[in-house]
Amino acid sequence: MKDELIQTETELLTLTEASWKGFQSVEFQENPWRWAEHQQQSLEFSAKNTNQRIYYKFHLPIPHSSLTIRYKEETLLTLSNKNSSLLEGFFEFTTNIEEQVIFHFLFDKENSEQTHPDDPSLSYFVSRFILTDLPIENTYEKINSKLNIALVFLPAWPIFVPPMGVAYLAAAARSANFHTNVYDYNVIAWHLLQDQKVNDENLFTHNNSKYFRDQNLFEKHILPHLEKSMNDFAEEICSSKPDVIGFSTIYTSLPVMKSLLSACKKILPQVKIVCGGPEMNPAQVPSLLELIQNEAIDAIVIGEGEATFIEILKRWSNQKNLNGCKGCIHKLSSGHPVQEHSRHQLPFTDVPYPDFSDFKLHLYENPETLPVMMSRGCVARCAFCSETRFWQKFRFEPAERTFEHIKYLIQNFGIKKISFNDSLINGNFDTLSNLVDLILASNLKIKWMGQARVDKRMTKDLLLRMAQSGCEFLSYGFESGSQKVIDRMQKRTTVDLAKKVLRDSHEAGIKTNLNVIVGFPGEEEEDFQMTMNFVKQNLPYIWQIGINEMNIFVGIPVGDEPERFGLSAKIHHTGPDWETEDGKNTPVIRKDRIQRINQLIEDFGIQKGLGSSSM
Repeated sequence: MKDELIQTETELLTLTEASWKGFQSVEFQENPWRWAEHQQQSLEFSAKNTNQRIYYKFHLPIPHSSLTIRYKEETLLTLSNKNSSLLEGFFEFTTNIEEQVIFHFLFDKENSEQTHPDDPSLSYFVSRFILTDLPIENTYEKINSKLNIALVFLPAWPIFVPPMGVAYLAAAARSANFHTNVYDYNVIAWHLLQDQKVNDENLFTHNNSKYFRDQNLFEKHILPHLEKSMNDFAEEICSSKPDVIGFSTIYTSLPVMKSLLSACKKILPQVKIVCGGPEMNPAQVPSLLELIQNEAIDAIVIGEGEATFIEILKRWSNQKNLNGCKGCIHKLSSGHPVQEHSRHQLPFTDVPYPDFSDFKLHLYENPETLPVMMSRGCVARCAFCSETRFWQKFRFEPAERTFEHIKYLIQNFGIKKISFNDSLINGNFDTLSNLVDLILASNLKIKWMGQARVDKRMTKDLLLRMAQSGCEFLSYGFESGSQKVIDRMQKRTTVDLAKKVLRDSHEAGIKTNLNVIVGFPGEEEEDFQMTMNFVKQNLPYIWQIGINEMNIFVGIPVGDEPERFGLSAKIHHTGPDWETEDGKNTPVIRKDRIQRINQLIEDFGIQKGLGSSSM
């Protein structure tokens, strides 16, 4: 970073590892000049690209003084310290062209007889925080807007690492010049309520997700514990006077979101409400039309959110309606909901990196771990999964871009581990192999983990190189020990290949998680026993098992085509309460099988994977 250092007229430059707002300080300037009536300092550097974003923090303890920051004869900021209190703050600047940039900092002592010029405690400084390793793409045209945005993530979801969805939206909004605050109330609620129980089980367990996703169960079992906190959340959000509140929704957060948006509307009746996230996918359009009609929601973003969300903000900033805004549902002036045409998705390389600067990393289970995505979508079309339908097509970025992102996270957040949030890290084997080579060549000290598909291209050589580059854990989509069930799931893989990949991963030094789905339509007792036997036969190669009961919902092939999968027409096909027409697969049968495989895991001392069903 030597060539990036700010050159000052006095050459009095001191480096430190101070941090602020999630960014590591690249330079720290403390000026010991004696106070005169007027003093000016110039900081000069070269902008390397057309969208370099720079943060400065200033510290001005001198009473009765002022600070003016100017660039090209334009005053960017003027502040006065009218009393004896410390004056601190920051400003942000984004270059528009490649150029030499010179800022002028003018410190003016107005009237300070009490000030002792030789007192070293009265020094002032300016810190420069610059995202040199993280270019912010010009995907979104910057506008001059005064809209204030609040982005909110709600319970219930694991707190392994910060959520990526709102971090991506924050980066997009900020790259378009919107002032944005992010609130993760899922992690706050977890710490507040971690000892609260429902039916003798902790609130925040996978098995209790039904209490969060079902409106009646939520109001009966969860809301009494959350009601005071919800009011506190609403007051905190509204204290920043947002013009728009965006809720990132998952399948367990819809009732929570309805309650919180109602509380926010009571405080700020004119605030605009936007919803998006995995819950708001194209398959759910009928229910989303009903949701926007019945709730105080102004717009719903369907599918991938960044481009649509930014267009919504720009239209509202310019006092325009949302007619013709692709990728959303909105209300006409009459109050009737309208679904617009879908939006073509951006190349993944055009999506700005997620911005984690607002997250309190120490609150998460792994404070030295941050999530990364090098792809969106999946190459498979499994019958139990909605990933392909939500993301539409598989997209990935060059390994070089992912590598630069990882370096940025290490340098600016001090992380030691990466958790890949991709549906699968081996959707493109060339990209995966290239990333491994880049890490090995750089001798970058980082540990990493991710989800992978059972594939013959997961060779011993690749797995060994992955382990050498820091890969310590892979979660495989195994699902069943029965080839018949695997084929009904449309996974296009084999049980024998799963055995080989598990063994090779273990021998390479990589811990493995085996994801298992209990009760897929068509699974009979014989098929379930094959899964149990697979676990017993491959115990040396399995570190962890994630057990999941088969849930059925709109947006996956099984939910959209119940007759093809033999589901009973008499049973509601949403969630866990379903059965097959032949009566061989019912909630009671699945509960028994989950108890038996959990007992097997306990007997052999295998760890239970994140999100496992425990009933």
